[in-house]
Amino acid sequence: MHRTADLLAPHGPAAVPAAATELVEAGADTLLLACTGLTTIGIRPLLEGRLSVPAVDAVLAAGLMASYARIR
Repeated sequence: MHRTADLLAPHGPAAVPAAATELVEAGADTLLLACTGLTTIGIRPLLEGRLSVPAVDAVLAAGLMASYARIR
């Protein structure tokens, strides 16, 4: 992956779990998804289900925090 558009290429969706697997095998216990393209392809649930570690989507987390700020 070199650009966000690569996530939509035929090889894109398969490359993400492969890279995430390498991170978990290296000791990661949480995945932080910082690319907005990962939100676009909806990869978070697949990663959590396949790798059994939490995956935090930065876009969704920011939206949640913004909604808390509106409640106050």
